[in-house]
Amino acid sequence: MGRAMAEDTDAIWGARIVMDRLLKVQEVAEMLGLARGTIYHKISEGKLPCIRLSARCVRFQESAIKQFIEKLAADQSPAAQKNR
Repeated sequence: MGRAMAEDTDAIWGARIVMDRLLKVQEVAEMLGLARGTIYHKISEGKLPCIRLSARCVRFQESAIKQFIEKLAADQSPAAQKNR
């Protein structure tokens, strides 16, 4: 898609769409230090946000995975532990 066409599409919808890099299961597993099976398990539990491209193909927005990591880190912080 050319830049002009992308800008036209943005104008039609009235918003700036930022394209995020889509990550594969193996890339997310490496980022999180988990096995691929654990990634699929977390998807089935609804704990890991993903995009289903088909019944057998999932991808992850890089920004969503970074937010997931930040949330985990915040939940592990001493301040969060005191509030429990």
